[in-house]
Amino acid sequence: RSSLLLADDNEMEALRRFPMMEPGFVAGLRSFLVVPLISNDKVLGTLNIASMTDHAYSRVDLEFIERVASHLAPAMERARLREALEHEIHERETLAAIGRVVSASPDLSRMSGRFPRLICSLLPVDRVVISTLSDDAESALDLYSSGIHVPERHDPDQPSPPHPSLLETLVYGR
Repeated sequence: RSSLLLADDNEMEALRRFPMMEPGFVAGLRSFLVVPLISNDKVLGTLNIASMTDHAYSRVDLEFIERVASHLAPAMERARLREALEHEIHERETLAAIGRVVSASPDLSRMSGRFPRLICSLLPVDRVVISTLSDDAESALDLYSSGIHVPERHDPDQPSPPHPSLLETLVYGR
């Protein structure tokens, strides 16, 4: 939460306290100003200024960079809020579009390829499957699938070992 001014090689002890600065020192940087970006009492990040010149910065420079940071932090916060709002708007628009696709489909197995593309606009997806429970609640039946093919886990003609039904697993977490 406080600013940092490192001005020369004699500040190696301070560098040990801030290991993220060590690569800059190794690269030849010798003077550093690090100022937290704070908005609404929340640290959003830092503003880092560095020079290859020893003693490049003074307390006056640090105070100036702190004033710069006081302008940057609220702008960052506004950008984050705007991004969150835009994401929420996109989610709502996508949910509405999914609702239209689903309601326009005579049954889920013939749903358009637009459905997985809509899901992919929100999440990284390689496969989408919509399943229903069998009448005996012992297995799932795929109504719709899109994306990469996944082979069956077991031969459906072979009896399965005894286990809780899929419904029990979903409901009771067994």
